[in-house]
Amino acid sequence: IEPLRMANRNSGRELYRWSVLTIDGLPEKASNGLEITPDNSIEKAGDIDTLLVCSGADVGEAWSRQLQFALRRIAKRSNIRIGALCTGSYLLARAGLLDGYKCTIHWENIASLREDFPEVRVSDDLFIIDRDRITSAGGQASMDMMLKLLNDRHGNKLVTHISEQFMC
Repeated sequence: IEPLRMANRNSGRELYRWSVLTIDGLPEKASNGLEITPDNSIEKAGDIDTLLVCSGADVGEAWSRQLQFALRRIAKRSNIRIGALCTGSYLLARAGLLDGYKCTIHWENIASLREDFPEVRVSDDLFIIDRDRITSAGGQASMDMMLKLLNDRHGNKLVTHISEQFMC
């Protein structure tokens, strides 16, 4: 979210809006213990052009049939880009949304993703942009991915300003 916020700030206009969603609209605890208060449930995502699935160390606990159905329903929309940060790639793969795509995931999970989902082309790159799927290995790699996406859309000048703000 921070690169998008900084893109708005540095451009002087609203280039991006975002919402934080959970499966049921209730707060969730992040891996670091911070409670994330969502704007809504994933079922009420509304008109979005990009969905990024975030997950942490206990990715198995994040999985549910409800999540699978919601992700598949959103993926059927036209002109939507779906992605994942860190172990969120495992959730997309389990929902069948990475079959035939190249993706990445946190290095600790590469072997299990390859073993569990042989139809997914798993890479050890920091981030992957493959057609309408975008994935990052998490951590700083998520910032790198967002800067690449911003550069593709808005050019190097804006991304340079954002990078300067974040000291990267």
